[in-house]
Amino acid sequence: MNRETKRCELVLRGRYDDDLMKTIACINHPVFSLDQKSIYYVSAAFATSGAIHRVDLKTKEDVFVIDGGSVDVIPDGKYKGLLLVDRALIKFDQNGETMGRNDYLWLVFADGKPFFEIGQSEGADAVRFRAENLKKTRE
Repeated sequence: MNRETKRCELVLRGRYDDDLMKTIACINHPVFSLDQKSIYYVSAAFATSGAIHRVDLKTKEDVFVIDGGSVDVIPDGKYKGLLLVDRALIKFDQNGETMGRNDYLWLVFADGKPFFEIGQSEGADAVRFRAENLKKTRE
């Protein structure tokens, strides 16, 4: 619902594109940006991961941000405004051998540029980071 006009508006419609980063399907986990001008969400995309998109509520422009299966916006503190994204990644050891695919929690800038990896998504570091940095959104 548009706060100014008090009318319901269609913000986003699913679409297929040969470029998976432009496809919008199975929209899930919408989260407002801190300024309330955009919504981040997860769209189905890749074989092992979804895609994080941002839609501008005024222009309705939709852009791919980064690969990922979930997204949250840090509400305050040291990382205020950064995105918290679960990413499915394949890591390699020093010999170039695969260590397998796992989900990792990352802090990401609003434009999709990764800031830093926190750790495996279900690991102690990630659980602690979520508890410390998302508590305002859960209260």
